Amino acid sequence: MILIATSIAPGARIAVQVTAVQSWLDMGFAVASLNAPEEIDALQGQFPGVEFIPQLRTGKLEASKPVIYISELLHHLRQSGRQTVGIVNSDIFLPPNRDLMDFAAENSKGGLLFGPRQEVQDFGASEGKMDPFGFDYFFMDATILRIWPESRFCLGMPFWDLWFPLVPIFAGLPAKKLISPVAKHIPHPTQRDDSFFLFNNEFAGAVMPVLGGGETYRNLVAEASTPDALERLAVWLDGLTRTAISHIDRCAEKIELG
Repeated sequence: MILIATSIAPGARIAVQVTAVQSWLDMGFAVASLNAPEEIDALQGQFPGVEFIPQLRTGKLEASKPVIYISELLHHLRQSGRQTVGIVNSDIFLPPNRDLMDFAAENSKGGLLFGPRQEVQDFGASEGKMDPFGFDYFFMDATILRIWPESRFCLGMPFWDLWFPLVPIFAGLPAKKLISPVAKHIPHPTQRDDSFFLFNNEFAGAVMPVLGGGETYRNLVAEASTPDALERLAVWLDGLTRTAISHIDRCAEKIELG
C-alpha cells in the first residue's frame, strides 16, 4: 500500500478536501496529514481514515500560517518504512482507477513519478484544462527520499512543486511525468503576498547552480530599491520559472496511464 502525505487545510474549502482525500482512501491509499496541533482537533472528525501527525515546527514565520515544510513531509515518509510513498495536495481529487496504485508503484521505482492537475468546474466533470505551470502529485521510491535537501519550501506555498522534480532530474535519477488527466482540481482564488518573494528567492537559490543566471540575479537584487528595479527583478524571476518548466519538460520522460 502506498502512503500519501499531505496537509489538510482548515477553512472554507473543507468540503472539497473531504471529497478529494476520500477519493484516495477509496482507491486503497494510506493517508497521513501533517498539521499544527491546534488544527487537528478541528479536522480529525471530518476525515475518518486519515492519520493526523502533529507538527510543532511549521512555516508560520515564512507564510503567516502554520503550513508544513516539505522537509517534514519527507521525514515522515522516510520513517514510514513504505517502499512507495507520495505527496499530494489535499484538494486534488483522484477519479476511481483500479490501475493507478500499481502504475504509480511501478513507474516510481528508483525515481519519481509526478504530474499536473486538470482544472475542472466540479469533480464529476469529464473535461478540463491541464495546468501547464505546476504539479500537484508526486510518487517516489523510498530509496531516493534523502536526495531532497532541507529547505524552506512548504506545502501549499509557491515554487516547491517545480523544485521537487528538479532535484532528482539534476541528480540524474529517473523522473517520469504522467500526462494523463488522473488528478482533478477545482480552481479557487489565490493571493500573492510577501511570502511569494521569499519562496521565489528560495527557488532561485536552489536551481540557479544548474540553470544559470546567478550573477544577473544578484545584481538585480542589489538594485531592487525602486519600483522599476523591482519590476525588472519580477520579470527575470518569471523567466527563470519558465526556464525551469521547460527543463522539466525536456528531461522528464512523458508517460500515459492507459
